[in-house]
Amino acid sequence: MYFEPLVTEDVLNILEKEKPQGVIVQFGGQTAINLAKPLERAGIKIIGTSVDAIDVAEDRERFDKLLVELAIPKPPAGLPFLFKRLLRLPMRWASRYLYDLPTY
Repeated sequence: MYFEPLVTEDVLNILEKEKPQGVIVQFGGQTAINLAKPLERAGIKIIGTSVDAIDVAEDRERFDKLLVELAIPKPPAGLPFLFKRLLRLPMRWASRYLYDLPTY
């Protein structure tokens, strides 16, 4: 058991010592998911969901595009980059809305 911060450098030091066949990043919340790209770039095998699949699920624009490609119905969505655009979205849609700020 290790009591180290979950930052790339410390995780890579542990992986260098332990020499695992790969790592699973799906369990550990956003912190583990955020480590996936740097670990893959460092040559660590990601077991399970690929880094690209994680990115599709986390990136709102890529996920929206996937839903459209698969013809999966969805409520209207938008990713405003300016606060005043955020305030205009619900009026344009005239329906319920949820504001969710990206964390990825």
